[in-house]
Amino acid sequence: MATETKKGKRAKSTSSESLLNDIRRNTKRIFSSEQKVLIVMEGIRGELSVAELCRKYGISDSTYYKWNKEFIEAGKARLEGDILREATSSEVQELRFQNQELKLVLAELVLRYDIVKRDHCTMNPFVASVLSETIAQCAAQSFLYLSRCFLSV
Repeated sequence: MATETKKGKRAKSTSSESLLNDIRRNTKRIFSSEQKVLIVMEGIRGELSVAELCRKYGISDSTYYKWNKEFIEAGKARLEGDILREATSSEVQELRFQNQELKLVLAELVLRYDIVKRDHCTMNPFVASVLSETIAQCAAQSFLYLSRCFLSV
């Protein structure tokens, strides 16, 4: 009977171990990309060994090395220019604001042009030539402003 109880205890311990393993497998921790980068950077600094680092964050060695490889490959691809950088939401918002400003400037220029074109027919030729020069200067200044805005983006 003593052997049976030992077998029974072993059966219980293996079933509890398998239960724990199943729970661990099904409750994997999901790390964000920022967390992965921080873990890999901590490993690259070399303050802790890889084994200590993996114990600290509860990951396996193979997971760390996989993240490390992905990190290095992404860095290489970025340096080679293979990947376009995604714009952040603040950058997108700023670009939308600039776009709105440029649309307003363009609308103002179109209105000025239409007014001058309409009034040009009824004006004194001298006044029309002076006004044309003024509008040309204004258009040139607006063009320079628009080109600076587009080049700064």
